[in-house]
Amino acid sequence: MQIPLEEARALLENGDLSFIFQADLPDNFAQARSRLAELISIHPGAPFYAGLLVSQNPSPYARNLEILLFAAALGSPSPPVQREAALRLIPLILESLNNSVMSDLLRVLNQRAYRENYAVHTLRAAVHYRLGQYNDVIRLLGNFVYSASEKDRRYSDWDSALYFFSAYKTGLYDDQKTGEEIISILFNTEQAGLLRWVLNTYSFDNSPLNVNELLVIPVRLRPDDYGLAIRNLTPSLEDGGMIFFRHPASLIGYLGRGFQYTSGVRSEGADLFRAWSAMLDNPDSYVMDSENLDLSKFMVFFYAGRIIRAMGNLNESMEYFYRALEFAPNEVQSDAVYWYLLTDLLAMDQEAAVDLAMETIEHWNDMSTFSAIMDRIASFLVRQRQWDRISELYYILERNTKGPVLAQYAWIMGRAIEEGFIPGENSVESFFRLTFTEAENSIYYGSMAANKLGEEIILGDENPAAVFSGSELEFLLGFYEYGAASYARTFINARENELSINELRAISQAMAEAGRLQESINFTARYARRDDYELNRQDLYLLYPRLYMEVIERHAFEYGFEAEILFGLIHTESHFMANAVSRVGALGLSQLMPATAEDMAGRLFRAGGPDYRGANFSEPEINVHIGAFYLRNLTNLMGSIMPALIAYNGGQGNLRRWQAQDAAGGPLPLDLFLESVEFTETREYGKRVLSAAVSYGYVYYDKSMDEIIREIYRIIE
Repeated sequence: MQIPLEEARALLENGDLSFIFQADLPDNFAQARSRLAELISIHPGAPFYAGLLVSQNPSPYARNLEILLFAAALGSPSPPVQREAALRLIPLILESLNNSVMSDLLRVLNQRAYRENYAVHTLRAAVHYRLGQYNDVIRLLGNFVYSASEKDRRYSDWDSALYFFSAYKTGLYDDQKTGEEIISILFNTEQAGLLRWVLNTYSFDNSPLNVNELLVIPVRLRPDDYGLAIRNLTPSLEDGGMIFFRHPASLIGYLGRGFQYTSGVRSEGADLFRAWSAMLDNPDSYVMDSENLDLSKFMVFFYAGRIIRAMGNLNESMEYFYRALEFAPNEVQSDAVYWYLLTDLLAMDQEAAVDLAMETIEHWNDMSTFSAIMDRIASFLVRQRQWDRISELYYILERNTKGPVLAQYAWIMGRAIEEGFIPGENSVESFFRLTFTEAENSIYYGSMAANKLGEEIILGDENPAAVFSGSELEFLLGFYEYGAASYARTFINARENELSINELRAISQAMAEAGRLQESINFTARYARRDDYELNRQDLYLLYPRLYMEVIERHAFEYGFEAEILFGLIHTESHFMANAVSRVGALGLSQLMPATAEDMAGRLFRAGGPDYRGANFSEPEINVHIGAFYLRNLTNLMGSIMPALIAYNGGQGNLRRWQAQDAAGGPLPLDLFLESVEFTETREYGKRVLSAAVSYGYVYYDKSMDEIIREIYRIIE
């Protein structure tokens, strides 16, 4: 390199690649690769991270430099770096026009050091393919078997595609067999690079795929572009659409979502799926492989229901969902059908939704899929004072599930018995004990139950993961050290399930230290849902960072709040993103609506405060000041912090309406009133602010959960 490595390290940490673009590299590929491999002395993944950053530059020189950097990364002592460098090189090599580079690279890959690296084996096959050495590809891949621990779809899909395209080139298989094998790969792979290569390399004239099959590839590359799905897939309907029934899992789903989410063609889509449903009911009208028949029926009935539901016809959509249920291919899909059935019923007849939930709970597979539905049902039953139905549903849940949903119903049962709404067959303490046990990582129900039991949630101490040279963790942490943080999530997602909680915790800490706060909060919340997770003190620091501490503490004190309450509100509202703007236009850390902010600014000025009228309400000092003033105003009006929070989120008018309904049914205590609130977002808001406040008080202010809960639910005399 042309500059000292320590200087190169500092530049790379800031994502500055000027030293690489200005390097005087030899024209010889092997020598240039060797020169760039010096970056490995900075970090085993340094040339790889540099290659990712170079990929942002569209120039031909940058493309050659990208290939050189990833080739240099192949020399890293870190197996993850070697693997990922090889995977990045495969599509680059296949699309390269420089044959001399191919030959030089092949000499590198044939070295003994790479013989046991499976991704490098695939890269070697790609180089042979690019050189037109198709028989060598067939020889390399024809009998190659991955060990169970090394098999990875990311390179095994490439192996299969390279093998069958080589077979097509050499005439080993006929066009039909080759096409069927390649379609099977392309319609199931998650490798965008593989799909782009096929799309860019094979025209309609030189491919074993037909026009309609090739048109599927752009849809697979952009699965959320529903207009593209409609445009590219509907031509296949002209010949009767049998391609959809040959590949139902992919194609019927893409087309169904296209019709569901494109309002202008929903009616057309509904007619098509109704016609397909009628056809599938008449086995004499079609010929179909038996292995695809049941899956085709499920996909057609399921998406017919979804399209018709999007049109507002819930009764007809339910008919199709019931038909889909019979053919659901797995537990995930059957849960999806039950979810739609219950959601439709909740919109039409909440009593019937309760009945269906009671009848079907034993058939649900993943209770987390239904947590929001069960919350809506609980809210309805508490609002209606149907304590007997709550009791019945609780005992069904107790027989069939564990976890946060059961904890919520156990909490409601315990409180209802405590308040005398339900005759106490069991002791109140037993319900609170079950809530405490089953709440898992639900801070709200766990802390509420702990408060009733006179206990504290015991958190594990910080336990940072050890970082071993050449480990997956070292490789993933390097993204945040060397300027490539924006690329990290793709690689983390690929290995996330193989990493321990402590390793994931270390990654979240790296995100936070790199200034990617929102990403760290979301990532911590994500791994906290794993079955092997236990709440840890370090996770509370990651989930609940204390930003803008001086301004938040100052204004909390000014308006008589404990600091953790204002921190909890701001964390819940904006996750400390000062420039946040909600979909309805709420602004800043406290997420103030402009009209509300202007009104409160006027009141604050008339009360002797600063004049913020017409100011920039997103500015943190102004936003927090007005937010704290507004919360104090609401608390004084509502008599307690919790209803003030409900009004802050749901609006004062809605709160007054809910309070009137509550009074008519016999007033509930505040915690059960929160359960009864009609808006799901507002119910969750109250629980989330309390959970955040409990966490802030616990980890930063050395307070017991009991103190904070009593403060939030305390009635102001």
